[in-house]
Amino acid sequence: EDLCADILKLMAEINPKIIITHSCCDQHTDHKSVANVVNSAIELLFHLLKDECKLQYLMAFPPIRLGLDSLKSFTPMILCDVTDYCKTKESAVLIHSSQIPYIELNLKKHLALSRFYGTLISSEYAEGYSYKHFNDDVSMEYILRIL
Repeated sequence: EDLCADILKLMAEINPKIIITHSCCDQHTDHKSVANVVNSAIELLFHLLKDECKLQYLMAFPPIRLGLDSLKSFTPMILCDVTDYCKTKESAVLIHSSQIPYIELNLKKHLALSRFYGTLISSEYAEGYSYKHFNDDVSMEYILRIL
């Protein structure tokens, strides 16, 4: 409840157009909890701000620990070129190697999937996101432009 209130307060202050968070299908319990709390805060945000709310999209990214179960439960709706950021993300993920068993293997799987997604949009690396939009006048071009 405290985390939801903190997130709601921050969202009300910033009034973002887009929020990017974890997927509800993530295997990590903390990540699932964050996704659920963010979703709850968004519902409250719309209830409290009504017409003043600028939020148009909630984007979710897949879990870093990839397995057949997570690939079945997460279907990307949009692919974003992340080639310029791939090495930085890899370094950031490896910082947690003492906390996550088999992180190198999971990172290799994630990079392989990013390379595959990249081929679909003619880039070296891409990441997939699912999204929920709160405006009927949406297009993929507009989403990519505000990202």
